[in-house]
Amino acid sequence: MAGKTLSPRVATALVGIPIVALIVHFGGPAFRIVVMALALISFMELATAARTKGTPLIGEVGYPMLLAMSTAARKLTAADIAHVAFPIVWIIPLALLIWAVLTYGSRRRVSLASIALTQLAVFYVGLFIFLILLRAHPTDGSTLVWLTLLGVWAGDIIAYYAGRALGRRKLTPLSPGKTVEGIVAGFAATITVCLLVAHFSHIDWRHGLAMGVLIGIAAPIGDLAESFWKRELEVKDLGTLLPGHGGVLDRCDSLLFAVFVVYCYALWQL
Repeated sequence: MAGKTLSPRVATALVGIPIVALIVHFGGPAFRIVVMALALISFMELATAARTKGTPLIGEVGYPMLLAMSTAARKLTAADIAHVAFPIVWIIPLALLIWAVLTYGSRRRVSLASIALTQLAVFYVGLFIFLILLRAHPTDGSTLVWLTLLGVWAGDIIAYYAGRALGRRKLTPLSPGKTVEGIVAGFAATITVCLLVAHFSHIDWRHGLAMGVLIGIAAPIGDLAESFWKRELEVKDLGTLLPGHGGVLDRCDSLLFAVFVVYCYALWQL
């Protein structure tokens, strides 16, 4: 039974990993389009779940904002980040409030709860944009993306199997299947893989270690953050696009937090 359960996951991975490898390697427009598509699909997954809960997201603002953020990321340099990121913090709530004013009194009126949830969803899903920024980093962005992906994947896989084999202490009610032992094993695996990537590239081992620690902490928190969304929206999975994995957010939850911390580290240290 376990083999049958895992086979769709394995099949999806066997198809998906070579595609991911090609896209990351070549970068350019294809990489940016894929990342943008992942962000838009993820917002749609959250919007679908939120609608059933009775607090619909405002797609008329959310989708354009994500497109704008993805387009801006294509042209940003490290020196531009503060000048662009700071205004965006204010533009999104302003746009949502303008929409609320314009639709007030009509059948399309929105609640304050919808405004707040939409803003959170845009910022949460918008973390995908840091993949574009990291890939464009002057210190071999392709290697940094691979270090992040492999670190996240290694941590997820080892945590899963170590938790099943050795897990005794439950980690959190948000995700009953996760154990302290699994998290510790996954943390060690992430650091090991990041050190290996650093060893076989020009990245100093100390940077590899630091990024491994950051990913080892951020990735499980990202996983649990998505579990929080699902608990609050009362859904098992946020989507069904990827057989055996659920939706895009179900598969990329750990990556969202990890790529953010790696990009911040690379921006300040590399």
